[in-house]
Amino acid sequence: MRSSSTSLRNCKRSRRSGDRGGRTQRYTCGIVWDRVDEGFFAIHEVMTMQSCYYSELDSPVGMLLLRGTGEALTGMYMQKQRYRPPLPDNYIRDDKLFRAAREQMTAYFAGELQSFDLPLAPEGTPFQKIVWRGLLDIPFGATESYGSLAKRIGHDGAARAVGLANGHNPIGIIIPCHRVIGADGSLTGYGGGIERKQWLLEHERRFGTQKTPLQAQLNW
Repeated sequence: MRSSSTSLRNCKRSRRSGDRGGRTQRYTCGIVWDRVDEGFFAIHEVMTMQSCYYSELDSPVGMLLLRGTGEALTGMYMQKQRYRPPLPDNYIRDDKLFRAAREQMTAYFAGELQSFDLPLAPEGTPFQKIVWRGLLDIPFGATESYGSLAKRIGHDGAARAVGLANGHNPIGIIIPCHRVIGADGSLTGYGGGIERKQWLLEHERRFGTQKTPLQAQLNW
């Protein structure tokens, strides 16, 4: 993927008519939500000015779905993952655009990479993005409790809210939500399944010689 900077606004386009009863359109990576007249909504999949792409990568934790704008990675999901959105028909498969992500993920699973260097553009609420940025500071091979993470990002006492944001992380592994565990050391939950979370943590303990945070390109 090209490493030029990007942000969520790059995959959105909007148009609003000034007439009463007109149409309000919001484009989000190929989806148009039309508001027509008195609040009735219709959803259409269209090709927008900002094309969106996907790729698939086989891995030890199953097939991974990568989604992006061509400039930044917007999602990486496991099979049967909770909150995994459906892939719109107008997404274009282009493995070449995801070459850097595919190569780095392959190296990660081989135990040869501990720090990712990729442009990311996850879509979420301001609070969710604060949590996801906090996840990037948890070193490879380490874990942190929900309560500790909440305190570190300036939301002491919000462990439950942090857990919910953690569960909605759209870019698994690279934004390492699997490294957050219960205060008692239990694995608690994981959108991709407890078995995968356990596999990832054991994999990182096995290869975790350097305790350095992941370095993703933060422009979100």
